[in-house]
Amino acid sequence: MRKSLLFSALLALMLLISVAGPASAGSQALPALPPSWLINKVISQTGGPTFTPIGAPEILYDGLMPLNGPLDFIEFYLDDEQAVSYIATNDYLYETVVPIWGASWMNLAPDITAPGTPAVPGQVIGATYQRGRGVMAIVATFPNWTSTTPNGLRFYYTSTSYYSALPVVATFYDPNADWMVEPTEEGAVISDKWSCIVVGLKQVCWAPYSTSQLRDSGAVQSLLVAANAQAHSRFNLTVSFAVNDAVPDLIGTNRRYWCGSDFDVKQRFTEVMGGCQPNLAFVHATTTAVGQPIGLWVVRYPAELKAYDMAGNYWGWLPPNSYLVMDATPSRNIPGQVGVLMLVDIYGSQHFLIPSNVMQGFGQSIIINEWEAAIKDGTLRFRGF
Repeated sequence: MRKSLLFSALLALMLLISVAGPASAGSQALPALPPSWLINKVISQTGGPTFTPIGAPEILYDGLMPLNGPLDFIEFYLDDEQAVSYIATNDYLYETVVPIWGASWMNLAPDITAPGTPAVPGQVIGATYQRGRGVMAIVATFPNWTSTTPNGLRFYYTSTSYYSALPVVATFYDPNADWMVEPTEEGAVISDKWSCIVVGLKQVCWAPYSTSQLRDSGAVQSLLVAANAQAHSRFNLTVSFAVNDAVPDLIGTNRRYWCGSDFDVKQRFTEVMGGCQPNLAFVHATTTAVGQPIGLWVVRYPAELKAYDMAGNYWGWLPPNSYLVMDATPSRNIPGQVGVLMLVDIYGSQHFLIPSNVMQGFGQSIIINEWEAAIKDGTLRFRGF
């Protein structure tokens, strides 16, 4: 028992250090960013990162079929390509969020009467699977028929029975004033703190009803502790990493394709998603500083990404390792632009370059940190990968 308590105390201390960063930084300078010719080569040859949709498990759609009334046939109106899922490090599915099809073109405004007591103005914005609750339709509710700001969310597990949650509504910057988000912003996103669906230029978010059911935070953090300590002991870093906000994800065309295939055949949500092993644990930097990393990656298994080495040789995959994430094109700040990320090997010198997209990730609000690491084919600090 005493050994167990001692181990728990040491682990807690390690996690505390990982959040704030070690007291002393290393002395080695970070490697120089790539020259412009190499950046241009990555951008021109790749055209940006490849988006490989995973979709949602087929059994999610089956679970929506009994719903009727204003929720009738919702399973036919969901945007499967924009679904995102939180898959834990033990390969179990914790949460899936699927937006309604065309949500990015819609206005956030009531168009149905949401059933229940009381019946209120509402709008169907998507569906979800949540571990511990099951499959549900998501309806934003409004105080009246002229309102464009929802004051509630209902998660319907039957046609009239639901769980309630409070929404946080964020707003996207619209650089070209076309009243539409960029394609990179469409759909859903999941971070450690939030799950969200984009509706028009708005983003409707909610907090997990249970972090123990819907997040694998402790296991993901533990994957990053050693990398965080090594990065700070080796390099002269002035930023720290919010390890408590880390999330797992699947990156690479092959791994995401395998996961989508696995989703098509699973018969129960409680089955191990063997084809969906997350190969990335990642987190954002808590501040932005010139010449400093924007995030930290731990790549657990090879990832089929458009990766180049620092001599400009195309690899086409990223080896398992721990990397500091550097923004090699910080002057590119218009959503939708293609940029480049530099992945700095924290143990050796095998650094890589991969294409990225400039993206907002989260809309602007007073509650949500817009730079959070999140599951959306990968995003952190306004860069998608």
